[in-house]
Amino acid sequence: MTQAQLLDHNKNRSITQICLATKRDIETVLDEWIDKLKIGPWTVMTITEQELSRITWHGEPLKEPFKIRCAVAMCGNMEIEIVQPIYGPNRAMEFVEAYGDGLFHFKEQMSREQMETVYGEMTAKGILPALCIDFFDDTAYNFITKDSLGFDLEVGNGAEIELPEGIAYTYPRE
Repeated sequence: MTQAQLLDHNKNRSITQICLATKRDIETVLDEWIDKLKIGPWTVMTITEQELSRITWHGEPLKEPFKIRCAVAMCGNMEIEIVQPIYGPNRAMEFVEAYGDGLFHFKEQMSREQMETVYGEMTAKGILPALCIDFFDDTAYNFITKDSLGFDLEVGNGAEIELPEGIAYTYPRE
């Protein structure tokens, strides 16, 4: 692409999330973020296959149980997400086993129609999604780009969701 084409293509894009994956206890990691960076409060969720209405794992419907802990906090207009895999097949587990703790993915927010276009473009280039999920009204595709870009790319519609009782808590607890 030319400079002009790149400028035009990128002028309305929105990277809305930076995610880190960790093997460590998520509350220990959150304490460090709060202490060192003053980022928080955090919404902490435990997510299993039960909370997802659709999940594909490397192109196939996921049939095995899994569990992750996920914490999110806003810092300006950027959402920071920290994921701790607990068990089962999930991209965060693959990531920390292969690379250790670190930058997991950037998330670009877009419409579902744009997501389908990106899905087609990425798969045509041989960049496959490890994970496609529907978490209530929030849809996300996680593309495996770590080896070439240094992080995975996630695209999602960024839907505002109301979490049901018992799925999340705020940290630090007061």
